[in-house]
Amino acid sequence: MMFKLNVNLQHIASLLLAIMLCATTAHAAETEQFKSLVREASQDCRAAKSARRTDLVLANKHYESHLAKINQAAQLDNAAIATAPSEETQRVLDFCVGIKKDLDRAAALPLFEQGLKECSLARIALANGDFDQAREKRKLYDKNKTDALAMSGSVLDVHENSYEVRLCDRLGLDITEAVNNYKQQLNYTVKNDRDDFKPALDAFNQASSQCRGARNLINDKDNYTNGTVQQINKLVASADKTYDKAKAELAKLNAQGLALSAPQAERLEKLKKEYSGCVESIPAGLTKVEATVAEMVKTDPKFKLLDRDIRQIVGAPADYPKRAARRGTEGHVLVEFTVTKTGDTANIRVIEAEPAGVFDEAVIEAVSKYKYQPATNKSGQAIDTPGNQKRVVFKLQ
Repeated sequence: MMFKLNVNLQHIASLLLAIMLCATTAHAAETEQFKSLVREASQDCRAAKSARRTDLVLANKHYESHLAKINQAAQLDNAAIATAPSEETQRVLDFCVGIKKDLDRAAALPLFEQGLKECSLARIALANGDFDQAREKRKLYDKNKTDALAMSGSVLDVHENSYEVRLCDRLGLDITEAVNNYKQQLNYTVKNDRDDFKPALDAFNQASSQCRGARNLINDKDNYTNGTVQQINKLVASADKTYDKAKAELAKLNAQGLALSAPQAERLEKLKKEYSGCVESIPAGLTKVEATVAEMVKTDPKFKLLDRDIRQIVGAPADYPKRAARRGTEGHVLVEFTVTKTGDTANIRVIEAEPAGVFDEAVIEAVSKYKYQPATNKSGQAIDTPGNQKRVVFKLQ
């Protein structure tokens, strides 16, 4: 009886040993499978990192493959491996989290930059006195920015144009202020036969518009050409010249003992501050443009030069004629003009006006100050572009 019991115990011990050996073997196999999946997931992350600058769709596919393998590893029975990963495994997981943030930013950035373009168009419309268009473009900026931030909360962290972002964020306030200034100016025009400071203030405003045009070119990376640097420098030089002219005109009036009204003084300080901030942002931006353009030319001497359309970069508001304002006259003017290969306007002519002859001169003067990025032909040469039209509405708001 004792012998039989010993046999049974020996048999049980053998069974237990076999079970332990099987468990150990299974554990080792499971551990190796886990490590293999982590290694493959890590390779997928590195592939996503390599592809994110050239093919975002492919990069996201690699990252989805990474997630699938990590989830597969997490489903293994050996929970201790998944819940308490090794130092090496944790490094892989942390690395891939960073890659995911990069992918989200890469997807969100084009959307946000499109918002900045809408902002630039809003500011041009604002400079033209087209408040409805400015409001519409501001809404598009807000929507693009909101959608981009929903995709990546860090999209602003890496954006190079923080000054431009701050300007765009205050678009709503600027539009409201511009509308109020417009109303004040109309009231002042109606009540006063002359405004000695108007030319100087208009010159300050034009200098700011020209500087903003240069900054718009800097921000519009999708439309860089090997002539972009030259055009930026031309706009900056023109802005400096206009600003100096405005200061000289202001000094002349002050020497005559004339003084700005409170609203005019407030407007002048705003224009000076805006111009100063814009000018300060140009050098760093221009350096980046020069480096980018040099690299693009090195890669492709005719990059993005072929068969491109015109694009407005600087606007100018049309003055409401005093006599029309005093009489409460409203109307519109449709003009046609040529955009030259230097980006200026020429051959401006009125093709429709209501009422005739009232607003024509004001519109022609305003359109003469417009600045464009010129069109190019299929050989990449800047060309004159005739037949462009602009409709300007005069409304006592």
